[in-house]
Amino acid sequence: MTDLLALAAEIEALTGPDMDMNTRIAWRLLYPTADESPEPGTEFYTAISRGIPRYTKSIDAAYALGRELFPGWAIDMWCRDTANASVIPPTGSESPFFQGRAPTLPLAICAAVVRAVAQSRTLTRNP
Repeated sequence: MTDLLALAAEIEALTGPDMDMNTRIAWRLLYPTADESPEPGTEFYTAISRGIPRYTKSIDAAYALGRELFPGWAIDMWCRDTANASVIPPTGSESPFFQGRAPTLPLAICAAVVRAVAQSRTLTRNP
C-alpha cells in the first residue's frame, strides 16, 4: 500500500501530463501481479507506452480508469484554487472515499484512483 500512496503523491506533485507516469499507473493498477515494471528506455517499455491511455492528460481517460477499476462508484471532480477529485463508494458501503488534489483534473482523478486501489488491495489482503 505504501508504494501506491507514494505513487499518488508523485502524481499530485506533477505540473502537467507525463507519459512515463501514464505507463507507471497502468502497470501498477492494471497489471499488479507482474514480477517487475518495464525499464524506461527499453524497447519493451517504448512499445507498451504507445498503447497506454493518456491518464495524466485526459479527464476522459482518467475517469474511465476509475470507472473500470471501481464500477458503481462515483467520481466527483471540481476546481477551486487547485483541481480536486474524489472516488466515492456506493451508498451504504462501509468503504471510505478517496481524494486527490493536483494542478489539473486528470492528475487529481489519477491520484484519487491510486489511493482507492491502495486501500482496496489492503482490505483484500487483510480481511
